[in-house]
Amino acid sequence: MATDYSKYSLQQLYDIYAKLDNERDYFEAEEIFAEIRKREKTTIPQVEVKLAGRGIRLIAFMVDTAIVWLISTFVIRFSYGTFFSLDLGKLFTGDSEYIKAIFLIIILSSCFIYFIVNGYLLHKYGQTVGKKIIGIKITDLKGKTPSLTKTYLLRFLLPSVICSVPVFGVFLWFADVLFIFGKNKRCIHDYIAETRVVFAGSEIYW
Repeated sequence: MATDYSKYSLQQLYDIYAKLDNERDYFEAEEIFAEIRKREKTTIPQVEVKLAGRGIRLIAFMVDTAIVWLISTFVIRFSYGTFFSLDLGKLFTGDSEYIKAIFLIIILSSCFIYFIVNGYLLHKYGQTVGKKIIGIKITDLKGKTPSLTKTYLLRFLLPSVICSVPVFGVFLWFADVLFIFGKNKRCIHDYIAETRVVFAGSEIYW
């Protein structure tokens, strides 16, 4: 039996909506969201979301990159000679297949470490360690914390793998960066995952 949400106050609808899982409770969330939109049009003016600036996002990215790089360096130093070793002869002679294999291992291990470091924060708050420190977060276009599918797989892992492709990946990386200079301050990976980056502590905006 369908719930009559018209009997609920606007604050009650906000509270219910905030607790729903976008993927598991998709249809219920859509119904409540529609009721909220209808109420807001007659009760309060729509508020513009406060998007995180380009500079502050860059700082958060640099913090995250430094953390992953430091941990990766430690893991590689610890693992070298125990779990793997490099054939320096193949490296110096430019063995392309060998170099590609090493490069792929570095990319995949970095992505794994990124998930270990940031997975919980992304799932719970839509933040990485860098974003947490700086005070910004990832939300979907309705102001809710996105699923890990969006925050990790679509925003980070997929672009990282594609950008690692020789030549094409470089162009895509530049395009991804340039998109942030648009009006909505969203990179290509934001459009793919249907997310945006806002200042933490903001209210839910639509």
